[in-house]
Amino acid sequence: MAQWLTVVSWVAVILGLLTALAIAFDVAAHPQHMKIMNVAWPITGLYLPIVGWLLYADMARRKPTRDMHTAHGADIVDPGNCSRFQRLPGGAEGIQTSDLRGAGARA
Repeated sequence: MAQWLTVVSWVAVILGLLTALAIAFDVAAHPQHMKIMNVAWPITGLYLPIVGWLLYADMARRKPTRDMHTAHGADIVDPGNCSRFQRLPGGAEGIQTSDLRGAGARA
């Protein structure tokens, strides 16, 4: 049996665990805006050792800018200036039900 393959696999497992732990500690100090990403980023470190940390540092720790949304053609909509949004009890915002009629079902 190839002993070197066993050594390489253990190195990969250890690097994956260390990367996941490093990301987990950093996520604990700097929580993500989307709560699921607090779990997703450490898991990424498990199957992408070192590369997972580089992706996390580039994508998750980047400061959001206005250009991030407009770069792919999406317009940033201010709900206060858009007639499609309405204020709900408690200050929450939602889409008016009249906008949803006929969107998924045909009459």
